[in-house]
Amino acid sequence: MNEHPYKEIKTETSLKANQTLVKYDALKNELYEFEQIRDGDQVKFSIYLYPFESLILVSDIGESQLLKDLNLVEGKYLPLDLTWKVGFATAEQYPNFKDQMEMKNLMNVSRLEGMETFSGNIKYTTTFEMKQENGRVVLDLGMVNEVAEVFINDQSAGARICAPYQFEITDYIKEGINKLEVIVVDNLGKQEQDFLSQYIPMRPTGLLGPVKIVQID
Repeated sequence: MNEHPYKEIKTETSLKANQTLVKYDALKNELYEFEQIRDGDQVKFSIYLYPFESLILVSDIGESQLLKDLNLVEGKYLPLDLTWKVGFATAEQYPNFKDQMEMKNLMNVSRLEGMETFSGNIKYTTTFEMKQENGRVVLDLGMVNEVAEVFINDQSAGARICAPYQFEITDYIKEGINKLEVIVVDNLGKQEQDFLSQYIPMRPTGLLGPVKIVQID
C-alpha cells in the first residue's frame, strides 16, 4: 500500500511464487492479468501505485475469469476542457442538489464564499465529444476528495474511494456528445471539528482534476 498522500510509487520487485500472479480488485471483485517475468522460482514485475492505492496479488485461482490489466502508462492522454454545472446537497438533502453554479476551472470548493465548512455531496455535470475509436477508453478524474462515482449517459461507471480515480468507460460512451456526471462525497471533517481536529490541515474539497480521457489500443 502507498501511504503517502501525494507521491506515487514506481518501482520493480520480485516475489517467490510457483504459479502466475494476478491482481485482485476487491471493490469490483475482479481478477486482472499483468506483465511479469519468471526467473526460476521468482516472479519479477513492475509496481505503480497512486497515493493511498493498494496492490493485492493472488495465485492458484483455478478457472477464474481473468481480465486484461489496463496499462495507462502506454495510453494516449487527451485533456478535457470542460465547463461544469455544480450542485450541492448535504446528506439530508441528497439527492436534491441545490445552489447550482457554473464552473469553468475546477477548484477547491471550500474556498467558495459560504462553503468553507460544507460537508456532503457535490454533483458535477458536463458533456464531452468522442470520436469513433478502437480500443479501450478510461476516464481519469485526477485529484478528488474524497469518494467519486461516475455516470456516463446516465449509467453508473463505478465508484472509487481513493486514488487512482480512474474509470473504464468503454461500454458507456458513444460517438458524438456524451453526458458526464461526477458525484463527489467528502467526510464531516470540515463541518464537525472538535478541539483537536480544528488544528489538523484540511484537504481540498471536491473534484480538482485535471480530468482526462485515456485511449488504450
